[in-house]
Amino acid sequence: GFISFRLLSRHPLAFLLGFPALWVLRDLLVETLLTGFPWCRVGLWTLNLPLWPQWASLGGVHFLSFTLVLALLLLPRPGRSWRHPYSLALLVLLGFLALGGSFLQHWNNRQDEQARVSRIGVLQPNATLEHPLYGEKALRALLNDSATLAHQGAEWVVWPEYSVERVYPFQNPAHFNLLARFSRQQAGLLACFNHQRGSDGVFNTVLLLHKGVAETYAKHHLVPFGEYIPYREVFSFVDRISSGVSDYTPGDGPHILRSGPWPAATPICFEILFPELVRQMVAQGGTVLLNPSNDAWYGTSSAPAQLLMMSRVRAIENRRWLVRATTTGYSALIAPDGTVRHTLPTHQKAQDVWNLRIRTDLSPFTRWGGHLLWFFVALGLLSLLTPFYEEPRSGASSTDRTPAADAGLLARILSGSPKKRRDS
Repeated sequence: GFISFRLLSRHPLAFLLGFPALWVLRDLLVETLLTGFPWCRVGLWTLNLPLWPQWASLGGVHFLSFTLVLALLLLPRPGRSWRHPYSLALLVLLGFLALGGSFLQHWNNRQDEQARVSRIGVLQPNATLEHPLYGEKALRALLNDSATLAHQGAEWVVWPEYSVERVYPFQNPAHFNLLARFSRQQAGLLACFNHQRGSDGVFNTVLLLHKGVAETYAKHHLVPFGEYIPYREVFSFVDRISSGVSDYTPGDGPHILRSGPWPAATPICFEILFPELVRQMVAQGGTVLLNPSNDAWYGTSSAPAQLLMMSRVRAIENRRWLVRATTTGYSALIAPDGTVRHTLPTHQKAQDVWNLRIRTDLSPFTRWGGHLLWFFVALGLLSLLTPFYEEPRSGASSTDRTPAADAGLLARILSGSPKKRRDS
């Protein structure tokens, strides 16, 4: 990073566009390598700013990262006047982002006002690693709590991932019948259980029940070294040094559940980190995002709060209401503009019923993916060619060049008639 910063800073356009492009490409590599671990992209920090995050509905979290890195590069250095071209460019960039963000926010609000209101119940059982919930007795207790939420008007009740252990509704008809009866008599129910499919393996599975009709989604993107070992032939030693790695089988692919009162996208826990996976679910017709999660693994660390931040960006990207149901917190309701409307207290048993809206419109990001991002990344990569086509001015150092000079050079590169560098 330091070497590339020093090299690119000698060529303004390569510095200002090329560096953010390389940053985003690095993030995309991390999102893919070893099946990906895209934790806390730098663009998430725009959530602390007004209007800026709304651009995620156009270009996703990586576009937020691109623009934030660009803005940081333009920040005035000690001794630099605000009349410097970089400072003026920063003001123009921030003004453009604020104006565009305001328009995107206004458009989202209009769409939201036209959407139907629904009520959803969220259950947080506070099941920890030290004190998990086991067996049919715990299952009946959860159903009793869920009935209370149904009596408060919940059309659906969402349970966290791994709410209760040693309950196998896919293999035990008695357990399934308890859940199905609740869905017929009280409200729709979404819960997570292990599903043993014979020789195909064990699947981490969402079970959706509505009026006795069942539908499932098996987690597609598993947690590496947590739910399975990637490239087992290379990392076979992990089995010998850790007993905490499960051996799940990935589901067939991201898809939505349609048997309820409205089609739902149900990324499970870790899957909420992946923009493309969630985007595909919403593009298939998901009208709301339901994210059952088990955050008890993280204890009292900052990880649950970070997961909440990443969930907020998924809501903005796809312009969907998002419900997080977790074992210990943060259970939350997130609006399509990324604001957290409701939360349950962490590390204690809690439950509530919240109002959300059922959206059917598609954001540009949901419809077309990262096309806007790739345009700027391509422009940034092309800007890296400018150092190879510059004409050195006599008596001037490379650090005296201006972005305007390199912009003209980039235009010549794009037109196919660059003036190649002359050796002095």
